[in-house]
Amino acid sequence: MDLITQYILKTSLMAQIILTALLILSVISWAIIFEKIALFYQIKRQSKRFINLFHHCDSVQDLAENTDLRALSPYFRLFENVYREMDQSKTINASDSGLKPDIIVPSEAQTKINAVMERTMTEEIAKLDQHMVFLATTVSVSPFLGLFGTVWGIMYAFMGMGMKGSADITTVGPGIAEALITTLLGLAVAIPALFTYNIFNGSLRRIDRDLNLFSADLPQRIALKR
Repeated sequence: MDLITQYILKTSLMAQIILTALLILSVISWAIIFEKIALFYQIKRQSKRFINLFHHCDSVQDLAENTDLRALSPYFRLFENVYREMDQSKTINASDSGLKPDIIVPSEAQTKINAVMERTMTEEIAKLDQHMVFLATTVSVSPFLGLFGTVWGIMYAFMGMGMKGSADITTVGPGIAEALITTLLGLAVAIPALFTYNIFNGSLRRIDRDLNLFSADLPQRIALKR
């Protein structure tokens, strides 16, 4: 058993509560971090695969039936929902209408398609944003829990001095140790959460931007490939 563990076991009840809370925050935060890393990696890989298939396919009908991409590609789900809506709305395509590259979609159908695109993109970003609030909360709360532990430890040290009437290391040491340990753990929990939160938030913004760019002419691209 190392020195830090011994100090933790000898800390006051309040310090142990603070350390337990920080430990719980840390465990949950790291679980979210690893889950998000795996998720964004898979999304990047599957979305790249879908975009490549979409640009090179001859018929979007076959692509729409490729359900392997549905689980991990927001681009595929956006495409699939728009394709289904266009199919239901019986939107005309280039070959049927005789229109050349600039496809004219009926205004009523276009309104419905736009609504589907907006709803799908909102839902996709909301899915990816899950648990981000917990990371942000961890970033905000952990340093304050550590600070609270610091104040409590110093107060505990002064209480020991007052009770024993001396300021030797055996009297103030436990309180100072509590203060340092809670401060250290508070920062150790907050820093990785802050670092990864900013990375994930940047990834979310990029996906949101790319989905908007992808959706800009999506109905026309689908109509051309039907």
